[in-house]
Amino acid sequence: RYKTDEGFLLDGRRKHVWIADISGGGTRRLTDGDWDDLQPSWSPDGRSIAFVSNRTAGRETNTVADIWIVDVESASTRRITDEVGSYGNPRFSPDGRTIACYGVAKAIGSSAKNVRVFTFPATGGPGRDLTATWDRTVGSTVMSDMRSQAQTLPPTWSGDRSRIIFVGSDQGTANVYSVPVSGGDVRAETMGSHQIVSLSLASDARRFACVYSNATLPGDVAAGELKGTLRQLTDINGELLRARHIASPERVEFTGADGWKIEGWVLKPRGFDPAKKWPLVLEVHGGPHGAYGHGFFHEFQMLAGRGYAVLYTNPRGSHAYGEKFSTACVGDWGGKDYEDLMAGVDHALGWGWVDLERLYVTGGSYGGFMTNWIVGHTDRFRAAATQRSISNNISAFGVSDIGWHFWEHEMGDASPWKDPAKLVERSPLTYAAKVKTPLLILHAERDLRCPIEQAEQFFTALRLHGAETQFVRFPEDNHDLTRGGKPRNRVEHARRIADWFDSHR
Repeated sequence: RYKTDEGFLLDGRRKHVWIADISGGGTRRLTDGDWDDLQPSWSPDGRSIAFVSNRTAGRETNTVADIWIVDVESASTRRITDEVGSYGNPRFSPDGRTIACYGVAKAIGSSAKNVRVFTFPATGGPGRDLTATWDRTVGSTVMSDMRSQAQTLPPTWSGDRSRIIFVGSDQGTANVYSVPVSGGDVRAETMGSHQIVSLSLASDARRFACVYSNATLPGDVAAGELKGTLRQLTDINGELLRARHIASPERVEFTGADGWKIEGWVLKPRGFDPAKKWPLVLEVHGGPHGAYGHGFFHEFQMLAGRGYAVLYTNPRGSHAYGEKFSTACVGDWGGKDYEDLMAGVDHALGWGWVDLERLYVTGGSYGGFMTNWIVGHTDRFRAAATQRSISNNISAFGVSDIGWHFWEHEMGDASPWKDPAKLVERSPLTYAAKVKTPLLILHAERDLRCPIEQAEQFFTALRLHGAETQFVRFPEDNHDLTRGGKPRNRVEHARRIADWFDSHR
């Protein structure tokens, strides 16, 4: 562990818990050591602070995250979780006796698992999984190019202290939910085809304000009450949106591999006429354990505005459909997830207005991996655009900031020293000689999640084998280029994709 997705190398400095006198009395450091201490949260009596830290002996090669408590007066610390799970966002109960948090009981492979609500005694001891019977995940997994990461609302006690309130994801939406402090049935506190990406509860834990978004709304501030409806308070982009074509999504459902039901959405092109034939772009999300849904994408809207239908689906591996679904692609990248995606295209062709000769595909991160994989396994697409992609699983293991823990699990317990043949067999680079689809490669030079050498390898291989390809490098941005990058790069990135498809239309 020596670099991070934020785009910089670690310099040996560590993050620790400090307290500051807001009247100007200075600061005092409470924790120290060769580890990071994060997410501090005060106890109600102000005598303790809960925080998150990995102080295990193997902290440089594992993803464990424990809840710790530091005494403000003595600076003594104690751990209250088990050095096995990965927990975060600790919050004391109003009486200070219990800590609620989010997490998974085993850190290995945690990105594919449902994140759950836990409580632990503040004195230490076994925890309780409150959402064990709720087969969904805590937090917003709905993707959008409006943000790099949604703010995670820490668990909050209800006004009567009987329930814990949190944001969760379910089939393309992110809403507010609650669960009894003793565990049990999860209750939806808001419902709607949207994603709540930032939430602030009033002191009564009943009223709230939030930032919310959907597929036609980039984001606005709203307020409401639990079990009530949202009341939009702002119209920040209203004038701009009303002056442009904004396509509304239509939900689709089709049968993927093994007879599994797969959900998706389609944006119809500007000026849509069902009597005509229209080009279609298949979008593939990243993760692979993210999810599409009711989130706004500039890229999708630009393509729809240029006359393309945009199909975006949640193949197996996507979150918010249950843990069996979200873990189903582990060890099988390019297998049944690929079949799910192709089934979506087949389903779209059945509508009668999609042009079989004008199919396109694009995606980023895992979606870029899948775009590379697709063009090496089928010639059905007229052109493709791969974004911040993966092409070589063996080198990705060593160069990605998460390669050392993510790849081995996601590839089904395969590493360069343990089943390297599988890493090669599931690498798009292996099939570069078969690529006939014109491919645009877009990559940020400071990307440390999917480093640019992945794009360089695939570009070199395609050129060597005579495929039509173009490589566009974006300076001064990292893996989050399309969500939090420099505006000029974000605009150019979207235009390059649309122009590439237009040039092969």
